[in-house]
Amino acid sequence: MRHRLTALTFVSICVCASVFAADVRDQLVGRWVGDSICTPVRKACHDEKASYRVTKKGDDPKVVAMLLNKIVNGEEVEMGGVQDFIVDAAKQTLTAEWRFKTNHLRIAFHWTGSKMTGTLEDADSGAVVRNITLTKE
Repeated sequence: MRHRLTALTFVSICVCASVFAADVRDQLVGRWVGDSICTPVRKACHDEKASYRVTKKGDDPKVVAMLLNKIVNGEEVEMGGVQDFIVDAAKQTLTAEWRFKTNHLRIAFHWTGSKMTGTLEDADSGAVVRNITLTKE
């Protein structure tokens, strides 16, 4: 009986370990499309159709790379290049911060299943420049 209980315990530990070892980034990898809508913060801003492609970056489960494109006349156009995002699996968030020309930008997303919402902010002022809503294809 003791050996049976030990074997059962061992199997349970292995099953639990494999569940927790799953890479949360797997659910993020792919193409996300939707709307990137301007707020009144920047007059020159234009609403866009967004196409963002998420890939794993190395073996670190806390990092993904995201190619930030827009769709113009049905074609993808490079817009923001590839940015590294920090993955918080517990909160289901992605965050990144970078400088582009004279702008210091921060982008934050929250995902649930195949839906992702987020904001692009001016990091210096905290002003929201865009509201972004995406669906995974």
